[in-house]
Amino acid sequence: MKFQRKAFQDAKALILSEKPLYSAQFEERIASLIPALESSIDSFETYLSAYQHCSELRNVGMFYLHITENNAIPVNAIDELSGSYEVIGSRAGVMVIAQNEKMFTEAYKSFGNSPRLLGIVLESDLNADSSFKEQILSSWQKFETLQKLTAVPREEMDFILRISTRFDHTDVLSRLTNIITAKLDRNWYDDLVIEASPALLTLPEQQKWVLNNSPSLSKINQALEVYKNKTVTELISSKDDELVIRAVFTAHSIYEHVKLGDLNQFLDQITKGSSSFSATLTRIIAKEKLNILELFSEEKSRIAA
Repeated sequence: MKFQRKAFQDAKALILSEKPLYSAQFEERIASLIPALESSIDSFETYLSAYQHCSELRNVGMFYLHITENNAIPVNAIDELSGSYEVIGSRAGVMVIAQNEKMFTEAYKSFGNSPRLLGIVLESDLNADSSFKEQILSSWQKFETLQKLTAVPREEMDFILRISTRFDHTDVLSRLTNIITAKLDRNWYDDLVIEASPALLTLPEQQKWVLNNSPSLSKINQALEVYKNKTVTELISSKDDELVIRAVFTAHSIYEHVKLGDLNQFLDQITKGSSSFSATLTRIIAKEKLNILELFSEEKSRIAA
């Protein structure tokens, strides 16, 4: 499973179990097997302490809830624990860990229809370290997908993509953007930017009204506007933190030079003298140059056919 270190930076998680030592041991296993998540997760043995923690931090959105036959955790625990996180419009996620088959069935009855549910697993399914790590990473991947779909529902994204294809070959630009951003460390919001940017960058200004009903897409568009007048040299050499946005703009600049017919020369120009000490985007483009050229060679052949 693909591992993105940045994915663990924007939301906190907690494990709640009233079984003595279970939550602390759960946290210790995460620290050992997934070190990048260590600082993002806390463990609790009482509902009250977990609730106080969530209310104070306000960014706890991922929950590992361990339920046993002696469980005293309220049925509506996730509703209350996630309140501070969801008030900003995000969606909390919960992975339920059931002590046995009986509690698995009870968990399904309680959480089966919840939009927050990321999965229900048996406690015994997590015994092996390999299974434990896979389940935790899988739950976080599902959590990130949940954040994306909450921010921009699939129908909204598909609508923007359909509109933009009337004006340009955004599918090709999307493939180019994916080549350049594939190995960047990113989170769910970065993935949203990567998916939406080809459409937003090619959508004519007079068509931007379609963003009026999508606050998240409007926010991404505003972030892109900041870099609109940057030269490609500024984009690839900048030292600021907006690496993903600079990457998608760089992809767009490369695409524009395809239209001008000087792609090879342009790539040579921006990667000249590239080394291990060069800026991140310069090194990526130098490394992916052949793939970029091949992409547009394939596109020319497709159009010609």
